[in-house]
Amino acid sequence: MPEGAHDTLLRSAHVDLPGSTQNWAMGAICLSIFLSIFDYTATNMALPVMARDLHVGDESSLWILNAYQFSSLVTLFPLVAIGRKIGYKALCMTGLVLLGVASIWCAQAQSLVFLTLGRVVQGLGGACIMGANLALIRIVSSPENLGRRIGMNSTVIGLAVAMGPSLGALIVAWSDWHMLFWINVPLSSLALFYTWTKLPRTEGAYGPVAIPRLIVLIGSLSLVVGGLDMAIHDVQRLWATAALFAGVLSGVLLFRDQLSSSHPVFPADLYRHPLMARLSLVTIAAFIASNLFLISIAFTLQGVLHRTALVSGIAINAWPMGVITTSAASGRNANRFPGAVLVTIGLLLMGSSFLGLWLVLPVDNLGVIMLCIFLAGMGSGIFQPPNNRMIMLMSRPGREGGASAIASFSRLSGQTLGAMAVAWIFRLIPIQGGKLCLVSAAVISLLAAAASFPTKARVTRRQSSDYFRS
Repeated sequence: MPEGAHDTLLRSAHVDLPGSTQNWAMGAICLSIFLSIFDYTATNMALPVMARDLHVGDESSLWILNAYQFSSLVTLFPLVAIGRKIGYKALCMTGLVLLGVASIWCAQAQSLVFLTLGRVVQGLGGACIMGANLALIRIVSSPENLGRRIGMNSTVIGLAVAMGPSLGALIVAWSDWHMLFWINVPLSSLALFYTWTKLPRTEGAYGPVAIPRLIVLIGSLSLVVGGLDMAIHDVQRLWATAALFAGVLSGVLLFRDQLSSSHPVFPADLYRHPLMARLSLVTIAAFIASNLFLISIAFTLQGVLHRTALVSGIAINAWPMGVITTSAASGRNANRFPGAVLVTIGLLLMGSSFLGLWLVLPVDNLGVIMLCIFLAGMGSGIFQPPNNRMIMLMSRPGREGGASAIASFSRLSGQTLGAMAVAWIFRLIPIQGGKLCLVSAAVISLLAAAASFPTKARVTRRQSSDYFRS
């Protein structure tokens, strides 16, 4: 490839591996992405316990979640740009090292500040892994099994999002919250070993990395997220407004610059397509809704219904059981049915279940509550595999890294906005905040379902055949 060629084209788009080695490679990729997402979601149910142990309020304890999200969100695109240069295997391994080291840091934390700083480093590691995730799958997968493996990866992501809170609650019930972080050390070490030994070496792409533009991108996202956080907490309204304005303006200018760039640090070329923009917005809305539920339900079960952390964890286990019931089948059928139909069905089921849970919560019936949570999990399991697959289908070969970043960025954006919304609602309505979170999650899910249909079904089916022929 001559110097100056488009730097998003990897020199080795696909590496042929023996069947057993392909399975080990996929296992390493799936374990890595599971850890990166589990590290965020596992603390949801443990937040009330952590808040009491660290002697901080419920609202302040949300920084334990937000620090991870903020760090991952603002560095994801820049790290993907660096990953194009050094290779996605090296990027994933860097993320696993950061995740393991930061977990030791967090496990020894005795103050909110110390724990929050450790979560920032964990977020950097998570961003490395999420940015490399789908690009590595493309490299180790042949064209005939690429779709199935994207579905498998989507299932793992859905399980990590769903299982984190329940497993976190069980770990806290049997041990203490420090174990949430100690458990990451052997798991990240195992994932690092298999990534190093089973994944093929991936060469970086030609072309420079525009460091000044990376700095502008990080600054723009930091200003937007920081401005929103200040506005939600009603802190320094003038500074919050100024930060939001500066962040949005610099982001718009960078977006316009990246449209014509041959070495993009931000996938503006992919976002420019109306369908990709819609897919991203639907993903953001879905994860706002799921985070409104997953974060607030811990405070509702333990604070309002006075259930123990163990009982709450058992109740929340209905969510991953619902995901397991439907996600694998949804991934397998993503090739057979229009993706938009599956996405819409999943979001409708999720939204309806949130609405049903909101209606039954005045009655402290754990069985009915678990049924609603199970159905919501089924909806999430139906939604995620075809949605992620459609995002990947929107990218031409060689731009898998950009599409992988968009999928992860959309999920992170939704989770961050959802966590901010929970903090805002609990600040306004401390007692009934959980119920308002639920009804908000229901409305947002149903609106996302309406937005996801019907245009995507026609366009994606045509583009799918073009993609796999290439």
